[in-house]
Amino acid sequence: MMQPKTYKEERELDALIAGKVMSARVGWEKNTPYVIKGEKDVFSSENTVPNYCTSIGAAMSLAMELRRKGFKIEIVMDAQGIVLACWDADGNEIVKYENIISKFSWFMCQMALTAVE
Repeated sequence: MMQPKTYKEERELDALIAGKVMSARVGWEKNTPYVIKGEKDVFSSENTVPNYCTSIGAAMSLAMELRRKGFKIEIVMDAQGIVLACWDADGNEIVKYENIISKFSWFMCQMALTAVE
């Protein structure tokens, strides 16, 4: 998947992540994705889909969700950058990114999508 170039593309990726990785039902209002909770389909600032592909905090919630689903996640920071890797429950490597200097959140999104597909 190509790295988003526009805000709209970023939000589309965030919505895809919310649906596929976080198992949320997603709706759209005013070009903003939101999580549909219960039977009510109500948009509010409280249920807006997080900015997974641009926020490190939101991206880290993906790592926690993958761990909850049985994946092993490794994040290592050293002088060359960040290593980001994911293995399935049987120890098979799914994806590994090395020497990440920037765009950590985007790489985390790519890893999460690859893991759940």
